[in-house]
Amino acid sequence: MNFTQFFAEGKNLSTEAKVLDTLHGYFTQHAVRLHATCEQFGLFSGNLGDVLELGPFFGYVPFFLRKNASSYTILEGDDPAVYPLIPVYKQHSIAFAFADFFDLFGPVHSASHRLPFPDDSFDTILCWETMEHFNFNPVTFVRELRRILKPGGKVCITVPNKASFGRDWKWVRWELVPKVGPMAVSA
Repeated sequence: MNFTQFFAEGKNLSTEAKVLDTLHGYFTQHAVRLHATCEQFGLFSGNLGDVLELGPFFGYVPFFLRKNASSYTILEGDDPAVYPLIPVYKQHSIAFAFADFFDLFGPVHSASHRLPFPDDSFDTILCWETMEHFNFNPVTFVRELRRILKPGGKVCITVPNKASFGRDWKWVRWELVPKVGPMAVSA
């Protein structure tokens, strides 16, 4: 799938979910990165088997990859913003469930530290720019991904690179530390 097709299909999905005037902005803001990540991980071609995606929000990746998967399951935080996608997931044969990741993995004694799936359930697991939202140590979460991954499966994880200043440098320099003064930073 080329980027033009990816972007056009995202607009169609926003129309289908009736969020073109609202949450479609999330997709347009992240479409280049999402498409590039799918390409980098080689997800547009080949059989992905049984797929689990954690926290896709309005990235629409499940819809783009569904045809390459035997089954597709989404585990999403319970946010009313994603409710318009539920009927669209059903229409595209994508299983959907809500989870409170803090309840599952948080530092409380009652946390189960387990995802609600049996061992060796998925061939492909996607967790893109979700882990940085966790308010807990991600090590047990990553171990849990390994537990539910089938032998020979693939886990694709991305997180923002906080070490890269890039476009955020100006904001950090002038908003967070205004008394620092001019600094030289090489990109």
